This record gives sequence, structure tokens and C-alpha cells, in this order.
Amino acid sequence: MITDGAYSGQETQTLAEAKSTELITTALTGKPIDSIFADFVMNEDGTKVLTCPMGHAPEKTTYYPKTGMCRSLFKNDCCANCPNKEKCKGKQQRKNYAVHVSASMVQRAKYLEKISTEDYVALTRKRNAVEGIMSVLRRRYHIDDIPVLGYLRSRQFFWLKIGTYNFVKLLKHNKRVKSAPNLKIA
Repeated sequence: MITDGAYSGQETQTLAEAKSTELITTALTGKPIDSIFADFVMNEDGTKVLTCPMGHAPEKTTYYPKTGMCRSLFKNDCCANCPNKEKCKGKQQRKNYAVHVSASMVQRAKYLEKISTEDYVALTRKRNAVEGIMSVLRRRYHIDDIPVLGYLRSRQFFWLKIGTYNFVKLLKHNKRVKSAPNLKIA
């Protein structure tokens, strides 16, 4: 099922999996998350960071249940020369580096990696095409303002608008094919 980004979240993913449905959300809302957070390893309930993307275990992890964030402290020698230091947004303390991570950040980063593949990009384009057709029908063909009364007449009016849209698309397609001299039609 392809949905808008407003329907993303762990709860909806779990409900979709319970129904044996793959939920693909596009145009995700919220703060953008760096892909490096997908490589953090957390325990099952998301209250402790086990390892960072470079495989280092934190000295101490503090979980804040109100925000769902974990504050993990890593040794200076682990983070000082790390190539991912800027991406992790680790803040240097006196004796160590503090990194803030949550289970939802890790899940979201993993999901962003998953939907950035070619297969998922093609699926998100399908959703955009469906919404684009409805937008054109509303803006250009004014299907929201049907000037007739009755179910049958309204239905006929609507299908005539759809037919007009398809006919115009066909004309534009033929025009494009004729203007492309090297294009061969099989």
C-alpha cells in the first residue's frame, strides 16, 4: 500500500504487517535524519545503545523515557578521529563524547535507506502520478464544480471530463513521438 508521509510511523507499520501488507510511505514529514543513525545498534526495547556505526560500545547510556532519547557517552579516543563524527552530531565533553539517539531515529533512518532503492522510487512515483491526475482534474477541468443535477448526469459529466483528459494526453503523446525523429515504435 502506497500512502502519504503523514501515515508513517512504527504503529502503522506494525498494523500493516499484522495484515500482511507492506506499507510504503512517501514524502515523509518531520526532521530529516542522517543515514548514519541506521547503523546504531540498540537493544530490543530501544532504551540502550549497544554499539555505534564504527562498532564501539558506549561507556554509559542514559535513557530518558519522556522523550524516548538515549544519551550515550563514548570515549574520546573512539570519537576524536572517527570519520562519522560530524554525522553522529557527537558533542565533545571534558572526558568523552555525548551522542543522542532514539529507537525511532534508528528505525526512520533504516526506512529511509530502504525507500531510497530503485524499486521503491518507482513505487513512490506511481503515487505521485495518481495525485497529479486528480490535481489536474480539479484545477484545469473543474470536476468539483459540476453544473448539472442528478446522479446520472453528474456521472456522465465526470466521465466526459476524464475522457477529455485522456484525449489531451494522447494528443500530447503523439506530438512528442512525431517530434522525436530517432524514436522507433515497435
